[in-house]
Amino acid sequence: MTTLVELAAGQRPTYVCTRLFHPSGRLLGTFLEGGVRAGLSAALTDAHLTATGPVTFLPYRDSNGAITPRAGHEFTRDIYLLDAAQVRRAGRMVIPLDDLQVDSGIAFELGLAWGLGIPTLTVLLNSVSLQHRPSGEPLRALPVLSMMSGTVIDAGAFPLSGLSSEASTYQEQVLASLSRMASLVREAVYADPVPPVSPRPERPLRLGTVHLEGGVPHAGTDLLIAHARTALRAQGWTVTTAARWDTSPGESLVDRAARDVETALAAQVVLNFGDGADVDAEVAAIQGARTALGRPTVLLRSAPLGIQDGPVYASVCNLMLAHSAWRVAESLAQALQWISDLHPQQSVAAPAPRR
Repeated sequence: MTTLVELAAGQRPTYVCTRLFHPSGRLLGTFLEGGVRAGLSAALTDAHLTATGPVTFLPYRDSNGAITPRAGHEFTRDIYLLDAAQVRRAGRMVIPLDDLQVDSGIAFELGLAWGLGIPTLTVLLNSVSLQHRPSGEPLRALPVLSMMSGTVIDAGAFPLSGLSSEASTYQEQVLASLSRMASLVREAVYADPVPPVSPRPERPLRLGTVHLEGGVPHAGTDLLIAHARTALRAQGWTVTTAARWDTSPGESLVDRAARDVETALAAQVVLNFGDGADVDAEVAAIQGARTALGRPTVLLRSAPLGIQDGPVYASVCNLMLAHSAWRVAESLAQALQWISDLHPQQSVAAPAPRR
């Protein structure tokens, strides 16, 4: 267990997840990291200790600036390797769920931390909830994210009406909500500055099994999954698919999500369906959890969109997903061929993810 002395020395700092590529995400990240740092600093002060090393790690601020930019995929790969290494050494992860469309990089980091047994503090910032329409069940986050979320702070309160129409007053209301969030995070971190890491149970690998994961279901992905299931069974694989979104009276979506995650982790290989402007958050979280176990995931990314920032930063999708996958397929046929090569009749060795 990490002690306050080790924390003061910069060992096992708190990893603060953040959206990276727009000002509101970076602003939220600075408020969130400030609350974490204030809570840890107060705990160290009460223990008569002074921090001689970093007590937090904030991606983008502490990763991009530490790596020399260069053209090609090596730049984003090195950022991924640095961030993933920081997750593995973190004493805690703080995760903002600040939108109903959760950033795939944050979801991946949550899954990676959960798979490693690193304690998580999830900060809910949505002022509205999701609702599973067939059952009427309300959700503050997607089922897979909910079951991985650890300690949860609900900091999403914000009035839906009665707001000031005066510009500066409204701005003050918005900033006050961020300050309230930072204060709640400070109190939670101060009360428990060095939570223990919880080792995860052993999960035997089920050779010959492929799990298909598409996240929140919709007609297009359902058709691809049905086609993949037929083709993979013809190759001799046992195929499993997500069941959490099926209607099951008396059982919550989160309970069913837990079974889906265990099924996905036990599979010899997972085929993740990741098309869209951003990879589905549940897909990303499951890929993070498998990455923690060192088990291969094929990510299907046939969408024509990628991420680019000038001639240096370029990635087919969020870099955490692109570089943690064993391979990123550009078509379903390509993914099926790669999975065929992994069949136990061909090889029983689990391949290492490509870097």
